[in-house]
Amino acid sequence: MAKGAGVFDAVRVGDVRIVDGVASLLPTQTSPIEALSSAAVASDAMWSDRTDTLAEKSVSVCTGLLSLRRTVFLKEAIQAPYLEDLAAIVPHSQYLHRMRQGAGYLAGKRALEAHSGMREPTRKERHALDDGWARITDWVLTATLAGVTFLPASKAPHLAVLPGYGLLEELALLAHHGVPPTDAITMATTVTAHSFGFDPIPGELSLSEGSGSIAQTPDQPLKRELTRDSLLSVKPLN
Repeated sequence: MAKGAGVFDAVRVGDVRIVDGVASLLPTQTSPIEALSSAAVASDAMWSDRTDTLAEKSVSVCTGLLSLRRTVFLKEAIQAPYLEDLAAIVPHSQYLHRMRQGAGYLAGKRALEAHSGMREPTRKERHALDDGWARITDWVLTATLAGVTFLPASKAPHLAVLPGYGLLEELALLAHHGVPPTDAITMATTVTAHSFGFDPIPGELSLSEGSGSIAQTPDQPLKRELTRDSLLSVKPLN
């Protein structure tokens, strides 16, 4: 698995099987804000080249979209669920939790920037960042339809991304941007297992009413249609 600058060159020569994060394929990677901004101005030819090369070389891409977005858009990150549970494993999350407390917003914002370098984008930057996000998510759907293999990955534990539940949020995000929810589940289970050289356990996905869990069950039919909202209705185990 590879990430960072130079990854796509390594993909071209066949040295990479799995790319760690869509952000690793962006023109600029000096910071999350710069990476997202570079996506906004990337040419259509670049996106097509990424699609064609990844498909031709049979290279899989871990998504990491949720962590990228929340690292850039901090005002969204402070609304992330279960944020208080992250402080013990991702110390910077405590500053986001402080920002959520109203009167502690400015103090938490300053502490987060001082300790991590992360900051909320300016209004001027926001327009380009929104465009960059739209280009990335449009490309993921287009590339998926063109045969590129994406592996849903939350990069948890990460700033405002809880292990376990973060993967459900990543699946819901993919569904929100056009990937059918059942396809997203297949990408996260069967496809991921094959990409890492494992044989998946055969079975059928079941989301039971009120159970608060998702399980693979060989003998039980689906309890209800799988949607973006039903993915987010699942609660993490205590």
